[in-house]
Amino acid sequence: MSQTTKTNTDAFEQGIHIFNEDKLDPLFKATQRIFKDTDLLAQIAKNKQNCIHAQGWSFEQLETIKFNQDAIQQNRFDIFAATTDGMGKPHDPADIFIKSTDGKILREAQLKSCDNAAKSAYALADEKYTDMQRVAPSDQHKKIEQLYEQRIKSGTLKAEDYKNAHQNLEKGV
Repeated sequence: MSQTTKTNTDAFEQGIHIFNEDKLDPLFKATQRIFKDTDLLAQIAKNKQNCIHAQGWSFEQLETIKFNQDAIQQNRFDIFAATTDGMGKPHDPADIFIKSTDGKILREAQLKSCDNAAKSAYALADEKYTDMQRVAPSDQHKKIEQLYEQRIKSGTLKAEDYKNAHQNLEKGV
């Protein structure tokens, strides 16, 4: 092989490497996020097992992991979910931010995982969560929808809050 051919081959291989590195870097970062979130879930389960909020924190972390896994499967490396607690904002009304990789908040979500659907429905209907996405455990979702419909029809004082919660209720982040 001539020196020119070897130089061209080396340059081509280096170009392929740079191209692949640029393509793989977003995947690498997204995968790192999932490992970090999974570690945090394990820490919550271990360190906060006797805390009354452990169920809620675990639920937030699970939904974050699910969202980020779905984003990777859809080749969406430009967005990710993060818990506000994990971002140092434990008192923010939102539990999860959906963010773009440039830092812009695209969506806010409030999650509640109470002992039963009635408690979750009531907690999610707080007016401080107006227009936020609302998520409860999947086994409570259908019952919460029914409760919201009943409460909206009954004309309770919180009917508008229930209506907003119902409009923003989803099965996952």
